[in-house]
Amino acid sequence: MGNRKRIEKTRREVLQQLVGAAAAVPLTRLLPAPAQAETGAADLTLRLARGQQKAPVARVKAPPAVESFSWQPPYRPEAALPENAVPLPILMYHRATVARVFEAQLAGMLAAGYRPLSLHSALKGLFGEEELPAMPIVLTFDDGWRIQYDAVFPVLKQYKVPATFFVMPGFHEHQEGYMDWDQLAAIADFGMEVESHTLNHADLPRLAKTDWGAVLAEVVISKQLLEERLGRTVRYFDYPRGYQNEQIRQVVQAAGYEAAVAIGPGVHQSAAVPYALRRIRVEAWDTWWSVAHKLNWYGAGPDQLNREEPEPAEG
Repeated sequence: MGNRKRIEKTRREVLQQLVGAAAAVPLTRLLPAPAQAETGAADLTLRLARGQQKAPVARVKAPPAVESFSWQPPYRPEAALPENAVPLPILMYHRATVARVFEAQLAGMLAAGYRPLSLHSALKGLFGEEELPAMPIVLTFDDGWRIQYDAVFPVLKQYKVPATFFVMPGFHEHQEGYMDWDQLAAIADFGMEVESHTLNHADLPRLAKTDWGAVLAEVVISKQLLEERLGRTVRYFDYPRGYQNEQIRQVVQAAGYEAAVAIGPGVHQSAAVPYALRRIRVEAWDTWWSVAHKLNWYGAGPDQLNREEPEPAEG
């Protein structure tokens, strides 16, 4: 075994030992204090809680008022993936405002022939355990905003469409506007996936430079809390703002997550890259026309997926 392979093997073993040690510590001792930095470009600094000490939490800024706008293509093209990559668009939502606008968007997807899947079902298809349907699509919602429960969840229930919610468990105790445990239990009981988005929306690569214990707490304890309170296995992880690197991906894998979503952008996924699944950002106030154009831009829109192969010329 070469020196590089030995180092990599040792690194993985150490990570697994650290994750195991973090999982064995009582939650009350490892639970981090809430983040105390502004959202946006600044990272969310995290410190381990000491006793009953609590840090102030910056209020997350609301999105600008909904206004009509001309659709613009995404800001960068999709990066290359292995040849076996398949079109499996994963949409990334954040806050929602008007239920009827999201309903029109969802109705447009269904009318265009998309088949909404849970992330778990979609990944079973990606990994070859099941056959993916034609025109699959996955809806994911980040951060666990209360407005997602009020405006989005009723529409999903009405249309019987599965979705995945990535949440920061317990964050409602530090800041208003987030789903509480009863609301998370309600969407989970209906069949929605409730998965981990850390505890404090922390910038994990930046945090790892100063406090590996805090990184482990964000990744490991968020999973533990959700599993204990909701009574369900947490399989998937969502990197806050998509920030991740090889070290962070290894921690997520060692913590027992089966896959993780980033931002991408793009709609093509590969079973060889399960811990950096691509997503394209849409908003629940977008028109269906805007969403369809984003999907078309990346080659998984209604036009491309419905286009039949040309008949071979005779003679």
